[in-house]
Order: sequence, then C-alpha cells, then structure tokens
Amino acid sequence: MTRHYGAEATNALSKVEIKITKRTVAFSFKMPEEKKNNTSVVKVNKDDNNALRQALDDYATKHIENGLGLKENHNITHIKLFLGTLCCGLALLAQFYPHPFPANWNIILACAIGYFVCSAIMQYVISYVQKDAFLFTKSSPKYEKGLSVSSKVDRYSLDYQMTIKDLKSEKSVSFKKPMTLFFDTDGVLHEDKFTPEINILLKQLKGSKNL
Repeated sequence: MTRHYGAEATNALSKVEIKITKRTVAFSFKMPEEKKNNTSVVKVNKDDNNALRQALDDYATKHIENGLGLKENHNITHIKLFLGTLCCGLALLAQFYPHPFPANWNIILACAIGYFVCSAIMQYVISYVQKDAFLFTKSSPKYEKGLSVSSKVDRYSLDYQMTIKDLKSEKSVSFKKPMTLFFDTDGVLHEDKFTPEINILLKQLKGSKNL
C-alpha cells in the first residue's frame, strides 16, 4: 500500500511540474509581444539637447514623409558622398602611386589641388546650400520644387526652432518653442503635442502661397 501511494504521489508531482513548466513557457512568450508594442515609443536623455533635437528632427521627417506622402530628396546627400569618395580616391592615388618622389611630384600636386577643391565645394554645400536643413523633399503637385525643413537650437538653450521653406516661392514659416513642451520627465516624446505644430506650419505656408 505504501509503495502504491508513493507512486501516485510521484505521478501527481510530475503533473504539477508539467503544468508549472507550461505556465512558465507561456509567460515567457508574452514578453516579446509587450516589447514589440513599445517599439514606437521614442525615449531620449532629456538632459541632452542634441538628443532632444535629433528626436524631433527624426519624427518631423517621418511625419512629413509618411503622414503627408512627400518623398525625401537625397541629392544633397549624394553630392556630399561623391565629394567625400573623390577626396579619398585622390589621397589614395597620391599615397600609392607606383613611382617614388620626386618622379611623381606632378601627381602629388594634382591630387593636393583636387583634394582642396573638393573640400571647398563640400564646405560650400554644407554652409550655404544645406545649412541647418535636415530634410529636402522631392517635387509634388503642391510644391513644385519641394520643401526644405530645418531646425536650430542655440547653444545652452532649450528653444527649438523649426523652419519650413517652399523652394519655388522662397516663402518660409517657422515656430520657436521650448523642447520640454514635447517631452515628459522621462524623456519620452509626445507625438500628439509635436504633430500639430508641424501641421500648423504647413497650413501657414499654404496660406502664404495663395496671397
């Protein structure tokens, strides 16, 4: 009798262990779903002004592209990549040209001049064409030459200034507000507070075109 009772107890314990194991496995599969639902939340260090600005710029790009259906124009990026690649190629040519100095002095001189010219052009593009813009859009029925969207945050300041410019009419609209209005104390971006500001600028820009 004792042995039979012990066998039943052993079977009961094994069943309990199986149930516990199944519950544990089921619980472990719920963790990725909860993490997946929180992937859209943007959270940054609220004490880092650059991180706050970057988060606002990234969301503005996402909203203008996905929410408004405008496509990004990558021409400025392509020009900078081409100039950077050309500079690297000139440097490699000057370094590894098969003939030693002074037989290769003309090659080194040409590479140095080319490097200087490419660097000057890139600096011009960054300083006078791109400026503070983080987004250029392609032409569309509403904006024939596209838009440029730029942002600016002064040093030691929390004020975020966004400017949207119509590249055809040269009309621009902007707003300037503290970045803390769009983030909570944990550094989470509140899209519902930032999105209306972007939409207001676009409405103002559309209104100025009709004047």
